[in-house]
Amino acid sequence: MNTPLPENRPLPMARTVLVNAMTAVLLLLALAMAIKGVRSTWWIGGEIDMDARFVEYSSFRLGVYPNRRVETEIPAGFKVPYSVYPPYSLAMFAMFFEPFGRIQGRLFIQLTSLAALIAIGAYGHRLLRDGGPDVAALGAVATAAISGNSNAIALGQSSITLCGAVLMQIVSLERGRPLAAGAWWALAMLKPQIGLPFIALFIVAREWRGLATGIGILAGQSLLACLWTGISPVAITTYWLTSMGMRFTDSTSLADTIAVALRIKSRWLHLAAAATLVLVPFLISRRLVRGFRTDPLLVSAIVAPIGRVVLYHRFYDNAMMFPLLFAMLSSAVSHRTTRSVALAAAMGLSLWVTQVLFDRLPTGDTLRTVVWITCAVAWLTEQRGEESPAGPTVSDREP
Repeated sequence: MNTPLPENRPLPMARTVLVNAMTAVLLLLALAMAIKGVRSTWWIGGEIDMDARFVEYSSFRLGVYPNRRVETEIPAGFKVPYSVYPPYSLAMFAMFFEPFGRIQGRLFIQLTSLAALIAIGAYGHRLLRDGGPDVAALGAVATAAISGNSNAIALGQSSITLCGAVLMQIVSLERGRPLAAGAWWALAMLKPQIGLPFIALFIVAREWRGLATGIGILAGQSLLACLWTGISPVAITTYWLTSMGMRFTDSTSLADTIAVALRIKSRWLHLAAAATLVLVPFLISRRLVRGFRTDPLLVSAIVAPIGRVVLYHRFYDNAMMFPLLFAMLSSAVSHRTTRSVALAAAMGLSLWVTQVLFDRLPTGDTLRTVVWITCAVAWLTEQRGEESPAGPTVSDREP
């Protein structure tokens, strides 16, 4: 990825103390958020989102498509929910709730979220170990300290788990395993707004086998859902393209903000944003590939903030920004310039500072978006300036 650090250049003692202090604070934050999230589910019972998924899967399990605007044969007295999840996700929910139901779903989300944070932390530790053990430790806790994590656990959101799937997609591509990468990407697509941006990893690197594998899995799961419930794929596709309500997005993305300003349906802007996330990597691969290395983490660091900004998200999805966070930390460690350190600090604060503070600032979310886009542009510029091969990539390093 970045040019490796020059040897025998340890950080000054003051910086070492500062990095260790930051790591300690972030570790405490991570533990506090984990405890808060787990406490909320087991003692307070606030898993609103997981409960909704359980109702949807229970409907699907009985052969009733969990969307009252699509399902036409509703059993008498049966209350059909309104699911905004794509059809392929319904079969995926089986791993959450089969065979023990809601409690299994709670445990599944908590344990897989923990596993994802540990895996991402191990990746960050490996990525930054050239900077010394103190910097590697910072990389290990950086993602676990993202402020929205406690809310993801408390609400029963699968966001962190799916970010773990994105990590496995990255690692699989680094190790030359495109089929496995396709399977992991398909899992990340359980929430399309998380998985879709990372389709770029296949497109830029032209790993068509991985992309075909992922799309094949999603198509097969969608067909299974249609066969199981007796709903026509045409009916579901038509609904998604023409009549699906988007009120649940609540102006949380650039597409929604523009829709409110122009007084048009946000569905069209969301579709346009999704198409852009697919088309842009094709342009990158054709126009920039000669001066732009296709390292999976490098590409992820650019597309993650784009997807986070243009598509519907809430702050509990911020864990998907881990590639850009690692990129900025790596750049600061490699270059040790005022600019690189400042960008890394801004990126970290944008994710570690509590959402309450951003909500209280008049332009808090806008400021955070500016930080993300600035960091992504800086990262792209930096990598374009380093002709390939410019030293070992992440995939060249020892596992």
